[in-house]
Amino acid sequence: MTGSRRHRPACEEDQQAWRATALLYNHLTRGGCPQPYRPADALVLAEGESCYADTVLGYARYYGIDPAVAPAPALMVGPAGLIATSLVVSAWHTRRARRRAHARAKPAWRDTHPARTVLTDQRTLCNPGDGAWIDLSHDQLLGLHAWPDDHALVATYTHTAPLRLTGPWTPWYALTWAALVYPRDRLLPEFAHLA
Repeated sequence: MTGSRRHRPACEEDQQAWRATALLYNHLTRGGCPQPYRPADALVLAEGESCYADTVLGYARYYGIDPAVAPAPALMVGPAGLIATSLVVSAWHTRRARRRAHARAKPAWRDTHPARTVLTDQRTLCNPGDGAWIDLSHDQLLGLHAWPDDHALVATYTHTAPLRLTGPWTPWYALTWAALVYPRDRLLPEFAHLA
């Protein structure tokens, strides 16, 4: 995600999303506010909570995993030379498994797939398709980092793994989110070229 190249819409949805993002940016910089709407389905929001976006975006979380590797249990019977060779081979396999586990344990973008993503004035809700909603409160939001030309947004939080959203509508989503959580003079500077 470089953010250095200027965006060139490739398909109709991409062009539509980019035009909507430019219109929203100009609306916001002239003092306008994002407009809430009622979700189409029976999504239950908190009392006084308003919905501002509901779309499918690429979803990922950034975290590492536990590298623990249990040594393989072994019962060895036989001559001493065979047992010694078996112990060496077993230790080598355990060391190799441990190295692989440590390599997989490094933090990376994981759980990548499309997810229904709902933005409200209080939180972001993500449903990555397994039926369980992930509720990310704006109160725990540390920052939004957008790469509009790459259709990417990363949100960092105080007590949970960072969230990455991607897709044609991500720049519009990022701008709407920024308008809800930042003062107008702090709208994401990555969008200044839309003016």
